[in-house]
Amino acid sequence: MGYSGAAGSAAGGSAAGGAGGVWGMVFSTAMNLVQQKLQADAQNSAWKDAEEAAENQALLQEEQAKGEAAESLLQSRREISRYRKEAAQRRAATRAEWGGAGLANSGSVALGQAADAVQDRLDADDMRFNAQQQAQGILSRGRAKANATRIGGGADIKKSTLSLGSGIYGPRR
Repeated sequence: MGYSGAAGSAAGGSAAGGAGGVWGMVFSTAMNLVQQKLQADAQNSAWKDAEEAAENQALLQEEQAKGEAAESLLQSRREISRYRKEAAQRRAATRAEWGGAGLANSGSVALGQAADAVQDRLDADDMRFNAQQQAQGILSRGRAKANATRIGGGADIKKSTLSLGSGIYGPRR
């Protein structure tokens, strides 16, 4: 027979008692399942809220890194401009000294001055390259910090196509 409620006997009970007990147990189980589902939904909602908050914080960190990188590049452009201006003034002063002394500005002297001008341009290019590397480092650190925030909040990190590797193209053969 089946489970019988309090009205039923141990030997099987009455039809009404047996049916009430089974339905009571089914109802109780269904209510427990509904309650568990509601709790799981509430927990999922809390996790989604945490993920959303983590994602928003990560986006803010990335934007801050972009701003810092842009500020770094702007400052380096000012420094490069100042360097070029000083280098041009230095070369002009040298040419003026040579001209004031009545010396010819030709031959090896002119080649030396041209070489100085080329070296100044190369130095400015090196400064620009270093500034770009510094800005890229700021962006990379910002991305890493944002991804750490995403991971801490339970969200997925944003990956580049290259970092996904075999996940996209399959394993190597």
